Parts: sequence; structure tokens; C-alpha cells
Amino acid sequence: MKTLIIILIVLIAAPILMWLIISGFYLYLKPISKPINSEVSESYFFGSWKNKDAIIFSTNGFWFQTGHETLDVDKNSFEVLDNFYAKDKNQVLYKHHIIDVDTQSFRIDEGVPKDNQYVYFINDRGNDLSQHIIEGADPATYQELDYPIFWGKDVSNYYNRYKALDVDRQTFEIITSYWAKDKDNTYRIDDDRLIIENINPDEITVMNDEYIRDEQAVYYITYDRNLSKSIVIQFPFNAASKLEFLSANHIRHNDKIYFQGQNIENADARSFQLLDRNIKHFSVYGKDKDYGYFERTRLEGVDLASFREDGHLVIDKNRKYDNEGSFELINNTNNKPDAEDPK
Repeated sequence: MKTLIIILIVLIAAPILMWLIISGFYLYLKPISKPINSEVSESYFFGSWKNKDAIIFSTNGFWFQTGHETLDVDKNSFEVLDNFYAKDKNQVLYKHHIIDVDTQSFRIDEGVPKDNQYVYFINDRGNDLSQHIIEGADPATYQELDYPIFWGKDVSNYYNRYKALDVDRQTFEIITSYWAKDKDNTYRIDDDRLIIENINPDEITVMNDEYIRDEQAVYYITYDRNLSKSIVIQFPFNAASKLEFLSANHIRHNDKIYFQGQNIENADARSFQLLDRNIKHFSVYGKDKDYGYFERTRLEGVDLASFREDGHLVIDKNRKYDNEGSFELINNTNNKPDAEDPK
């Protein structure tokens, strides 16, 4: 009986002792204590018990992953401005780097670093950090845009990163995530560039976030195989066109079905339907009276009567389909033909 009691005590005490050892070792190594101003930043800290007088930067407190830097600052005047910005009476810091700004007037205005003379863009690529003045930007009126990222505007111009955009300030507008226009041009938004397209801005109708049209065509932006370059795809449109969205990326246009701006060859437009019929969704599986389809690819051997969505799966009575158009058999059938890609 005594032996059993001893075994139970050991089994209970061993993990507690191990936890105490690990916790003690962690606290011994931990270089930071509490945040200097947790309402503003989780990256600037007082030092730990080993160095209580220190001020330390550690990205979001993840010192064991990203490391930490002890800052050479005036502790009496040190002030945290934002998660990654701080200053004292002598200098301004981005993370632990000193940046060249007017210390006295420097501030963070709704996430934007400014002083009384300039608006700044900090290009932070890990080990590659550079500071830029946003050319011509007015500190009093400059503000960041929600989208695209790194874009902003002031009373006079629109800006991308630290360059002014060559657009008409008074009429420029971003009309979808992929398109913008002003009184003179229609622009394709390609990452951090604006590319002029031969589309009359006065005729533009926004169809959804991906599609726009004018009086001659419907336009869709896709990307090359490396996702490095955007491409405009278009198909004809006129006032007599019969056009219906089947999903966010499928259109029934007269006697054709389009997926992401490209025709699904030989699909029967009259009978074509999507397995997911919510027009706001990004759908990939559909069928007509003769075939099943994945995106623009015809699927051979689909049992159309049972081809359907089942929760998060797409199935028919013989197969289970994945999100790339491939399948595995779920019934005892010998035919497993390859998908036929349209040319």
C-alpha cells in the first residue's frame, strides 16, 4: 500500500516539478517585463529583473522568435507612439532603428508617420529597411487608403508608396479592387502600378469586384501562371446582350458560359448550372445536360444525376472530387478517365 502511495505521489509531483523547472528557466532567460504602454504598443518593454533600467524593443513581445534589442534612449523623455514607433528628446525610432525626421514635431497620424514638413514611407523588408519622403505630400491632409495597400491621398494628389500618381486628383476614384478611373483614363491596378487601358471611363459600369463593362465589351483581370503579371480578358458586349451572373466568377452571356472572363468551350448555356448556386460565392464545379465541369475543364464520366455538393465535398455516386478537379473513387467502378482540357 505504501508503495502504491509513493508511486501516485511521484506521478503527480513529477509533471508539477517539470513545469516549475521549465517556467523558472523561461523566466530566467526572458529579457523583457511589462510593456511600457500596452494601449499603444506590444513591442516596447521595460527590462526584466536582470536589467530593470533597460528599455527593450521586441516585435510584439516574441523575443524567443524574433529576438530583442536594448535601446540607447533617454528614459525620462522616452515615449511610445505606435506599435513600431517611439521617440525621446533626441531621436525617433522605427522599431530599434533611428530614422531621419524632425524629432520635435514627429507624430503618427492614424497610422501615418509625419512631421511638420514631410510625410514618410518606411519600406521594411526585414533586413532591408529604407526611409522615403512621400514626394509632395501635405502632412496636414495626407491619409492612407484602406485599399490598395501603401496608397494614400492628400488635398492635391494620390500616392503609391512614396510616389505621386499621374492622375486627375479631382475625378480619380478606385472603383473596384482591380480597376480605377478618372475623367481621362481607365486604369488597371497591378499591385503597386496603374496601367492605362483602352476603355472609355465615361462608359464604365461596375458589374462586381472582378468584372466591369463598357458599351463594347466585358472586362476581367486575371494573372499569368506565375501570378506575377495581371492580364485583361474581354468578350463582346452590346445593349442587346443577355447577361446573367451565376456566381462571382461565372457569367451566362447569350449562348455561352464564361468562367473568369474565358469561355467554357462547348458548354450548353441553356442547361448549365453551378453546384453552388450562391451568386456571391467563388464557384468552380458546374454541369450542363451532358457533362460536369471544373472551372473551364470538362469532366468525363460524371454521373450527372448524383453530381452535387455534400457539405464541403463535391461527389457523385461513384466519386469524391477535390478542390483542384481531381477525384477518387468511392464506389466499385472501373472507369477513371482523365479530365479533358479545352483548347
